[in-house]
Amino acid sequence: MASTNFLSKESFKLLKHFSKVTSIAPPESNTLPEDCLDQLVSSAFVTRSVSTIDVDTMTSEFSYAITEDGKGYLRYLKNESRKKWIPYTITTVISVLALMKSYGHGIDDIILWCMQRLMR
Repeated sequence: MASTNFLSKESFKLLKHFSKVTSIAPPESNTLPEDCLDQLVSSAFVTRSVSTIDVDTMTSEFSYAITEDGKGYLRYLKNESRKKWIPYTITTVISVLALMKSYGHGIDDIILWCMQRLMR
């Protein structure tokens, strides 16, 4: 699913916005960028439904809602980000501790310093 869908930066921001509000109806939906909405609808991350139809002018206003695929895509990207950053964080902490040890500070010194900071 996610490997075939590449969203523009604006579409991705809009999808994240949908994940927070679930659905958007007129008049707010009228202000959203049409190209981003089209990309999200064609990717099946957002559904479009007719909200109101003006018979005199033959214009329609649409409501939009995030789909389970859209929610799943955001979860997938979040998990991929965690897979990337957790190992970097762990190796950085280990490197800092090793550097401090090389300058004569032991783990117990670091723990004591942290505990003193927390007590204040």
